[in-house]
Amino acid sequence: MQGKLKPGDMVQIWDHQSTKSIANRLELHGKVGYVIKDQTKGIPPGILWEVIIFDGPEPLKQMINSEWLVKINDSSDIKKRHRPLK
Repeated sequence: MQGKLKPGDMVQIWDHQSTKSIANRLELHGKVGYVIKDQTKGIPPGILWEVIIFDGPEPLKQMINSEWLVKINDSSDIKKRHRPLK
């Protein structure tokens, strides 16, 4: 994750090893959502974030490691998901 996250930030969940087989890929790879709050228990803060994703019939809240979050400052920052490997 580049830069500091804070509640309200738009993020994209990005598995940096997205070329691995689909069975081993992060299920939410490529989804865009908003940071709700820091869920890190202990020190250092900012490692585990609650993120809400509005991609489906119901909003989905997930705990996501900061290593998989890319802060979105502009719509051009959103990456396209790779096609699934077979």
